Amino acid sequence: MLLESILEDEAEQSITDLAQKLGSDRSTIGRNVHILVRDGLVSLSRGSDRREHTVYVTKKGRETVSLANPLWQKAQTAVADTLGSDQLTMLKALLSQLEEMSI
Repeated sequence: MLLESILEDEAEQSITDLAQKLGSDRSTIGRNVHILVRDGLVSLSRGSDRREHTVYVTKKGRETVSLANPLWQKAQTAVADTLGSDQLTMLKALLSQLEEMSI
């Protein structure tokens, strides 16, 4: 989750830094951040460079992450229970390979 990634550092982060951290491109992260801004979950401010924007999670965003985490954990458990250990390991390996391909 993008919000969770922003919260990990407990500080404002630039869109560029988030893109690098998440292994995505800046434009994709920027589009997603603007949706979060629209929904009041994050705010943007100017960075040290006029071209750079920093992102921080709002109170509403923090509350949303707190509400979403148990649901995310429940979904993760359901997938693990459905697939079983071997298939879950295989799925993670395949996803890692896709990530390395930068799809």
